[in-house]
Amino acid sequence: MKEPEDDILKQFGFEDDELLRKTLSELDQLKVKPSLSKEEAWNRFEQAVVVRSNEKQRPNVITFGIVWKIAASILLILSLWLGLNAWNKASYATANNQVNEVVLPDNSTVRLNAASKLNYKKFRWNILRRVELSGEAYFKVNKGSSFEISTLGKTIKVLGTEFNVFSRENYFEVKCISGKVEVQIPGNEKIILTKGKALKKEPGDKAPTKFDITTNAATWINGDFYYNDTDINLVFDEIARQFNVYISRDKLDRRYTGYFNKSELKKALNSVCLPMGFTYSILKDTVMIKQGF
Repeated sequence: MKEPEDDILKQFGFEDDELLRKTLSELDQLKVKPSLSKEEAWNRFEQAVVVRSNEKQRPNVITFGIVWKIAASILLILSLWLGLNAWNKASYATANNQVNEVVLPDNSTVRLNAASKLNYKKFRWNILRRVELSGEAYFKVNKGSSFEISTLGKTIKVLGTEFNVFSRENYFEVKCISGKVEVQIPGNEKIILTKGKALKKEPGDKAPTKFDITTNAATWINGDFYYNDTDINLVFDEIARQFNVYISRDKLDRRYTGYFNKSELKKALNSVCLPMGFTYSILKDTVMIKQGF
């Protein structure tokens, strides 16, 4: 019958007492004394096991300090970007009944009509001369690298030239006074305009219409507005911008040929309404238009 000690010895790889004694004898001959007692070593082992176990169970915790540092970094980057973008962007806008002249970095000039906006990026201007326009403007572009105007999805490219651009939601027009102008309208082929040529595109038109300039293309600079077979609503919209008034009217399906001057509201209204058979009344800043006398 086996003794319990025999089973314990076999668990550690010793077949009998003789093999155990031999092994202990060899270890004793090494004469290497441990620096820690058996009790101290065991205590340290138990502590290490407990610490490692706690580390595995400890959840990843993001402290408020870490969150604040991340937020501060994002805020700093955003502030720098916004500051750089604001510095790089030059913007100009005119109110109703106001015009303004803008001198670009290459000394080209832009005359902005009422209720118009123009902006460009100053960085790398000499490499890529490009402006964004909404409204109406008269350009005098100095010769140099290509000059590009982006306006409500349309693109105009020129070298040294003079031209007028009218670009609003309900009407688009380009008139070339000198030089050469390239116009790109989405869905249409590029159109080249030379001196004395122009094009227009109204809502509903599949393609723009080319025509010759019969009067000075920028008479509005002197306060005179000429029209040839033009939607009457566009004319009233211009009067509203030039005199800073609200014009109340029913939907008008009429075309107008003529002109008005911006020196006086009543004279302007008479120039347009009398030939068309309209009547009007003025109450403070509102003009009421009615068809028929």
